[in-house]
Amino acid sequence: MRFDYIEEFPSERLLPGMPNYHKYKCRTNFFNTVSGVILRLNQLKLINGSETKKGCEEFFKFCSSIRGTKRFYTQEDINKANRVLDFLIKELS
Repeated sequence: MRFDYIEEFPSERLLPGMPNYHKYKCRTNFFNTVSGVILRLNQLKLINGSETKKGCEEFFKFCSSIRGTKRFYTQEDINKANRVLDFLIKELS
């Protein structure tokens, strides 16, 4: 998820049916999937580092703060997802 998705924003509003629609990080589904991965890793007790745990908690807080809003994602939002993915990669490597 960290490197196989598109970080750039399309020049026009991203809509289903557009080329590579499912590969953009600026979609709610991307953030939901990152959250799901974190939840699963927690269930498997694979997240043990304090820095990683803190990063995951911050990511969940961020996701909760935007849940139900209609705002568009920003580069800063994508950076938050990338940071938590970097923590996870480091933790699990």
